Amino acid sequence: IVYLADRKLSLIDLKQERDGYLEYGVNFNNPDVFSLAKAFGGMGHRVTKASQLKEKIGFAMKMGGLQLIEAQINPEKYRTQM
Repeated sequence: IVYLADRKLSLIDLKQERDGYLEYGVNFNNPDVFSLAKAFGGMGHRVTKASQLKEKIGFAMKMGGLQLIEAQINPEKYRTQM
């Protein structure tokens, strides 16, 4: 399983900003990927660069079982897309 982790409710943050509100209640910490995977009998992984993802997926597929990969992304990129 690969999930994108931006540690922010980015669309809500953008809406607050566009409506003239201060940033409030949109930042959070993601669960610890290693502990979360371990709790379900699996293994957790983290990548911080897109270039690392292919290798990490290959490794996870070789390992088998539950493999949870957190792909950290920059939430500021949404501003240019929305």
